[in-house]
Amino acid sequence: MHGCVVATSSLLRLAVRRGQLETNPVRLLERGDRPSTKRRKEPRYLDRAEIDRLLAKLRPEPRAIAATLAFAGLRVSEALALRWQDVDFNVNEVRVPGSKTEASRATVPMIGALVAELRTHRSRQPLTRRKPDALVFQTCNGKRQDRKDILRAIYAAGDAAKLNPKGSKKVVCHDLRHSCAGLLLAAGVPVTHAAAVLRHTNTRTLLIVYAGLVESERAALREDLEAAFRVG
Repeated sequence: MHGCVVATSSLLRLAVRRGQLETNPVRLLERGDRPSTKRRKEPRYLDRAEIDRLLAKLRPEPRAIAATLAFAGLRVSEALALRWQDVDFNVNEVRVPGSKTEASRATVPMIGALVAELRTHRSRQPLTRRKPDALVFQTCNGKRQDRKDILRAIYAAGDAAKLNPKGSKKVVCHDLRHSCAGLLLAAGVPVTHAAAVLRHTNTRTLLIVYAGLVESERAALREDLEAAFRVG
């Protein structure tokens, strides 16, 4: 994947030099959204049923975190930085603190499923951990959760939910953000709206990085092709 981006960027730079393009869209990719040189397989895209299967196999704390990644499209670093003052149950919105870039600081609406998950999560916490400045997700010592622990929990839950068959890429934290974007686009949500949820400053990044298909949508590709090339 990294090699494909490098090759594509080279071609686009040539097009810019020849005056065929104004800018190279690859340069608009944020650092965290560029494929790692270590990446060997494409990201996973889960459908809603698969997300629910994954959540069902997680313990309460990592379940609430995974739900936040999937249903609001947060990065794991953003989710772990949330404090209760960032979660507004009155209007069902979460204010993302922007732990990655300035552009990532924004307000994201919470769907009913996420509201239910976070309310349940909050109800399990002692009153001392529900203060406005308290971390939403914390250890028993009140410290921030370790993202490696969350990754291990998602690995195990993916195995238990039979989402990681032999030879496939294991589901990881960022795949839940990818899945959020994939489901938005598959549902026909305007790309500008999807980009706002994912907090991208431009739609090109969303289309380049997050335009994969969940497996359940692939069956419709033949029908789309047939419709596109139908005569008369």
